[in-house]
Amino acid sequence: MLENWLKMIEEKLTEFLPKEGSIPCRLPEAMRYSVLSSGKRIRPLLVMGSAYLVGGDPEKVLPFACAVEMIHTYSLIHDDLPAMDNDDFRRGQATSHRVFGEAMAILAGDALLTDAFSVMSDPQSGFKAEAVLRAINLLSKAIGSQGMVGGQAVDIEVSNKAISEDLIRWVHLRKTALFLKTSAMIGAILYEADVRSVSLLDDFGSAFGMAFQIVDDILDYHKSETVNLAKLIGLEKAKQEALELLNRSLKAIEPFGSRNKPLKEIVLMIGKQLENG
Repeated sequence: MLENWLKMIEEKLTEFLPKEGSIPCRLPEAMRYSVLSSGKRIRPLLVMGSAYLVGGDPEKVLPFACAVEMIHTYSLIHDDLPAMDNDDFRRGQATSHRVFGEAMAILAGDALLTDAFSVMSDPQSGFKAEAVLRAINLLSKAIGSQGMVGGQAVDIEVSNKAISEDLIRWVHLRKTALFLKTSAMIGAILYEADVRSVSLLDDFGSAFGMAFQIVDDILDYHKSETVNLAKLIGLEKAKQEALELLNRSLKAIEPFGSRNKPLKEIVLMIGKQLENG
């Protein structure tokens, strides 16, 4: 099922992105270059998985799934800039600013973020306006000053020497986990699922989002000199915590029976990375 969804996501992303030549500059090319690279598409899969979980049609939430991926890609483009993390490679290819220059990379990120909200606010989405507003409001909070952007701001201001376990957890929650959690709730919100279902997805997303970042820290343990949670609390303790969080996320979606299969597969995918870490 996930494989089929991934194909749908790729096809729809191609539709939503501006065609090369549609603007007399390299902006469309820069946007497509980063979005259509080989990403795992975890966030859009979570959007579709949550819709399926509550009995909805995952294909109907594709615009929101793609919008979430566009937002994620904007954040990666900006994070890679020399003024931020100063990375030269992303997803197996040169980063946007290395190919298109810093100015065009910044504008590509700006355009992706803005266009994502245009995609989600389309009056022809087929969802009730109130449900769409709820989803957009929740997402805005997850990626703004109290979420992803705030987490990145703290991350770049704090040196390795000054960082503590509590502060790393604070950054992980806002920079990564909130966005993942929200992605896992959007589908259910759009389908106006009952309070209990949304609450269980909140529990699922909270556990999964933090586990995802801890696994990332574990995989970076030997690759980077940057202080992360795995280095502060120790590799084995980090693995144990990640495993407990992944199990907690699975437990949260047990009540949904067989409709939890796509979300369960996503969790197991991250669990496999943990085993290999």
